[in-house]
Amino acid sequence: PGDEDVELFVETRDRGTLEVLLVDWRTGRPVPGVKVLAMEGRNLRGEPLPAPDLTYRMQFDADSGRLLIRDTEQERPHWLQASAPGYRTTDIGPLTLPAGENSAKHVVHLGPGATVTGRIVGGADRTPVPGVLVEHKGLVPPRGNDHLIAYRTTLR
Repeated sequence: PGDEDVELFVETRDRGTLEVLLVDWRTGRPVPGVKVLAMEGRNLRGEPLPAPDLTYRMQFDADSGRLLIRDTEQERPHWLQASAPGYRTTDIGPLTLPAGENSAKHVVHLGPGATVTGRIVGGADRTPVPGVLVEHKGLVPPRGNDHLIAYRTTLR
């Protein structure tokens, strides 16, 4: 009831621009048809949760593979997901603007996608094993050779 003096403290961080280049892992050239999703995490099913507050500050030029995230706070992490036909969907991050910097550049190399097919068999008679789920969490294309290396495969 009545007028009261209120003190308000606001903490601000310096802001700047993150630049992200999305290129082919082998050629270093922009990836045709690449799409970028700004994420703030994942839901319980593992699906990406969009980050609308980040999306409106993104400027993407698909021809050059150059993404700019403007007006970002220093030291605030951002996550992205990049996808393109023939390439593995790739989670990117955390991307941050270092303290004391007003810009930072990140280069992301997108690798080929792959489909793993087959069946799980057991014993000498190679009988199919029922109820087995094979979960594959990505392929890592090493530089300088054509082989793909699985970095985590789980059998249940």
